[in-house]
Amino acid sequence: MFNLAPVGGTQAGRSAEGVASSAGDRVRQPVEVSAPVRPGDRVEVSRLSVLMSRLRDMPDIRQDIVDRLRHEIETGVYPTAERLDAALDALLDDISPE
Repeated sequence: MFNLAPVGGTQAGRSAEGVASSAGDRVRQPVEVSAPVRPGDRVEVSRLSVLMSRLRDMPDIRQDIVDRLRHEIETGVYPTAERLDAALDALLDDISPE
């Protein structure tokens, strides 16, 4: 049959008092358990991502700019290719020897 000692009883020749006294001789210091250090969550958004987001928010056609440029072309204020060619021709005529 098995020889089992009751809890708190004697074990392998040691008395309960011996176990208790040897455990009491040790100085127990409180153990501080801290939560694991985890860095805070971060989100990094690239500059390109910010620009793409702004582009998505813009309308497909900026009618205010289209209207302004049409007006400048009609009134002759906007430098079109034809107007630049005419200005260069006039400049060359002015500086060329006759």
